[in-house]
Amino acid sequence: MKNIIFVFIIQFLLHNERQCLLLFNSGENTKNIGFENDIKLKQERVKVGIVGAGISGLYTALILQDLGIDYELFEASNRIGGRIFTHYFNNDSSNLNYVDLGAMRLPNCTAYDRLLGNNYQKMKN
Repeated sequence: MKNIIFVFIIQFLLHNERQCLLLFNSGENTKNIGFENDIKLKQERVKVGIVGAGISGLYTALILQDLGIDYELFEASNRIGGRIFTHYFNNDSSNLNYVDLGAMRLPNCTAYDRLLGNNYQKMKN
């Protein structure tokens, strides 16, 4: 794991996909850098560590993938999705006996459209 630079990504105002703050922790100094300009100027290849496979971690992975940046996703639990998940009452996911649980609300934003696809479109309507 010595080639991985751990990055904590704080996404604020998820409605605006461009507003993202990266905090690079390089030992003693933690430095704030702008998302788009500084990353593209770096010549060396780095692998970004994303801690948590909730909706923010998954969206961050999607952004990094689109930018061609290598990443590794770390999740402590045995499933992805964070607080958003579907509970099936009889362990048979082929029937309609389920409930969607988790986050109190899912705001209308393109990030969720892209991550959740058609299922999210149905939840919004």
